[in-house]
Amino acid sequence: MNPVVEECIRLLRRDHIKVVAFDMDQTAVAMLSRGRLRRNDLQFYISKASPAFSELIPALFDYGFGPAIATHSDEAEFSGDVKRETHILGSELAKALVDTTFPAPIARSFFIVAYNPRWHFDGM
Repeated sequence: MNPVVEECIRLLRRDHIKVVAFDMDQTAVAMLSRGRLRRNDLQFYISKASPAFSELIPALFDYGFGPAIATHSDEAEFSGDVKRETHILGSELAKALVDTTFPAPIARSFFIVAYNPRWHFDGM
């Protein structure tokens, strides 16, 4: 195992951490989707999954940690020129990332939060 991954796991276990969450843009993936990613750019976006994400998550899963991904990208942002037919964002984008990057047992274990409060007028 990579010594950096080993040390991360040691520290997480020491501090009794149970879930590890990655922000999607610029952390899990080394680029920004900006809530406007075109469907035809999806494979390029996924190809930019960071080594920290793609290497650490399987080890965390093996040690019983819960993997999570959070994004400010939200399906509520579909409007105007950002259409479901042409763009992918929110939980659909996060799910595509984890489903493509990891084997099914790991991908199914992910907790996904895709929420941008600016697009929800109920204050939630």
